[in-house]
Amino acid sequence: MKPNTLLRKLINLIMVILFLSGCSTPAEGRFTITDFIPEVNLNETTQSRFLVAANQAGELESEVRLPSHGQEMIFFGARVTLGVGKAPFSPPPESLEMQAPSTDFTAGMINPDWFSGAEHIMIGKIALNDYVFDSDPDYPLTFKVVKEQGYVYVCGRGTITLPDNKIKDLGKSDSVASWIERSSSGEQLDREGAAQALGYLAIKGSENDRQSAVEALTGLLRDEAFEVRRDAIESLAQIGVVSAVPTLREMAEKDENEWVRRVANWAVEKLESN
Repeated sequence: MKPNTLLRKLINLIMVILFLSGCSTPAEGRFTITDFIPEVNLNETTQSRFLVAANQAGELESEVRLPSHGQEMIFFGARVTLGVGKAPFSPPPESLEMQAPSTDFTAGMINPDWFSGAEHIMIGKIALNDYVFDSDPDYPLTFKVVKEQGYVYVCGRGTITLPDNKIKDLGKSDSVASWIERSSSGEQLDREGAAQALGYLAIKGSENDRQSAVEALTGLLRDEAFEVRRDAIESLAQIGVVSAVPTLREMAEKDENEWVRRVANWAVEKLESN
């Protein structure tokens, strides 16, 4: 057997083993929890992105700090958006405490906070099922529910204590340079991660880091995925890139996505008020 053929078979075997375990690392190197969400939830979709925080008592909370921390749900055929601007957004804490999947789960109330597409940004030390997420508030852990994958790490720095008490360290070596490289990836989740991570890392980085991050984020404003455009706008506003105002004003008027237009309006107001 040729060495290359043997190597490919070995890699395939490793990937199968990783997939079958509770936590896996997909081919692109993204950490994923595969035993977290019942299959019935992954079959449904939503557009939601919100901050999940733990208070001093260790209780789960949710709040709006940025205009994208909102959730869109369908009620009787009408789309309702929660968490717009400064409006409060507080999903019931129990909605974030996922019940452990069971093999006989076939009916009952299905929580949209865990539908495919839901994104959670974590602040503090948060326990969900048998996993404990300890997130850096300056670069928070962000996870997304993704159909046919599970609970997927997007970006952020922190640790996760797994059910077997092993600790997974995430984002420790992240840098502006590493995320700029991924900002042109063909994988949308890579670009979503870059649109968020560059905003956090540029604020703490050098002037060269900031300039490089701003250039990459400006390019992401033209991304085909509205989530990437939305997050890039938010990051530019957080960094304080006043020169982006003309482009953001145009996006606030003309972007095809309502959520992007809403965030762009907020960004223009924030940057012009500084």
